[in-house]
Amino acid sequence: MHRWDIEYIPNSDLLYYRVNKKKYNEIRKSKRANKAHEFPVGLFSFAGSYLSVDWSKYSTPRQSQNRARVPDDNGIVEFKVADVRRGRHEVRHVPSEHNRAHSAICGNQPKIRITLQRIVRWSEGFEIDPR
Repeated sequence: MHRWDIEYIPNSDLLYYRVNKKKYNEIRKSKRANKAHEFPVGLFSFAGSYLSVDWSKYSTPRQSQNRARVPDDNGIVEFKVADVRRGRHEVRHVPSEHNRAHSAICGNQPKIRITLQRIVRWSEGFEIDPR
């Protein structure tokens, strides 16, 4: 059991997602990547039935990056909650014992990936330079 209440995430808030630099560059160089999209759908890795993200109410991009095993190996992207929900995907606050910001994007994984590819943007100052 976690120590924080589950809250409703307003449409006006942001969600942060870590992008591993090595994975980003490998996928961008692969034949599977659609070169027209900076963010190939393969970047979005699901933990079971949901995509794990951090809610901006309880996290900054830097804090999300620092939760990685090797923070400097990751960039941070963000999504507007309203844009995720407009794609008919569920956004839930799922705080964990050590991360009050932990949240989830739930629904059909291929459809979520396509929606996120369309709406994603780099968090300012957390971009990955493609190699």
